Amino acid sequence: LEQGNGTILKTVSVFGRVPLFYFVLHFFIIHASALILFMYMTGKSFSEIDLHFSKSFGGITPEGGVTLPWVYVAWITLVILLYPICKLYDRYKSSHKEWWLSYM
Repeated sequence: LEQGNGTILKTVSVFGRVPLFYFVLHFFIIHASALILFMYMTGKSFSEIDLHFSKSFGGITPEGGVTLPWVYVAWITLVILLYPICKLYDRYKSSHKEWWLSYM
């Protein structure tokens, strides 16, 4: 697959060249979005949410989720939104040779 020249393969390979960068970025964006959605759905403000992780994940109860089709919509949207950012970082990473860039 590394030798392929297809458009889809080139697009997807951007995420493969910056996996940790994508993971860290999407992790924080998803959790912040979930918290904002939970606040919107319950009408609670940030100060009213119990952010005690031992009770529930970030104060979001199991009933506070959405259906699977909405999860797919969020996933596809996030991948599309993060693609240009990952592509910029990939260009930066390939044009600079600092040692720490090999880890991101």
